[in-house]
Amino acid sequence: MLDWTPRTRTLLCGSSNDATVPLKNATTAIAAFKQRGSTQVSVVDLGSGNRADNSALEHLLTKESCIIAVRQQLLDKQR
Repeated sequence: MLDWTPRTRTLLCGSSNDATVPLKNATTAIAAFKQRGSTQVSVVDLGSGNRADNSALEHLLTKESCIIAVRQQLLDKQR
């Protein structure tokens, strides 16, 4: 994904408490997109910020919240 450059608004979503897929993957991708000229890319962190909440379960629990966040912050704005 790091050699791809979005040409439309792009929103990545995850949780800083996700022990399965680190949010750093998304922030690294966003930085690479911006370096190659993408201007409408961003990332949403739905984590609590509390390290005690870090778990593999957070990976599963974040899915629905990410769907809602992407709809509200990206798709609804397209209407």
